[in-house]
Amino acid sequence: MLFLHGKKVVEDIEDGVRFMKKHPEIDDDFSYFEMTRAEKMEHWWKRFNVIMKDDEYHRYFTKHAERTTDASWSWSYLYHGASPLHLHQSMFTKTLIFFASDSQRAEWLPQATHLKVIGCYAQTELGHGSNVQGLETTAKFDLKNDQFIIHTPNIRATKFWPGSLGVMANHAIVFARCIVDENDYGVQPYIV
Repeated sequence: MLFLHGKKVVEDIEDGVRFMKKHPEIDDDFSYFEMTRAEKMEHWWKRFNVIMKDDEYHRYFTKHAERTTDASWSWSYLYHGASPLHLHQSMFTKTLIFFASDSQRAEWLPQATHLKVIGCYAQTELGHGSNVQGLETTAKFDLKNDQFIIHTPNIRATKFWPGSLGVMANHAIVFARCIVDENDYGVQPYIV
């Protein structure tokens, strides 16, 4: 493990195992694979509630969400099944870290790491896949109201595959072409 992933990942795994031993009530076994989708979501949300109430582990959870490198390991790998918050941490939160201004990060990042804001990542479009330059969704700046208006001009521009959070997110990072005074400034992320 050390040779493949390095000392930092091994330390992260050891921290995660220590937390699992501290909170056996949120551990799972192979019965996870017999659960319905609703039961799995309930199981994960119980886990997140424990994490949010344990100061030490919440710092561990937050540290992973705020990490500025693309680590090859996630704390959620210690459990069976896909975490419904994996993309929230790996895509939504990372977009806030890398694209938001300092004041936007100060406003949104604490909300995201404390799960007050749960986000999905809406980049892929039905007609364009992950071809970012081909995206058709627009964010046109409305000077009169000082806001951007997000517009999906046709069925091809429909956001598709917003990740495991599409049904539970209360916010989204939407990638759209930035249009100001008829000038196209390329694809930019918007929090909606």
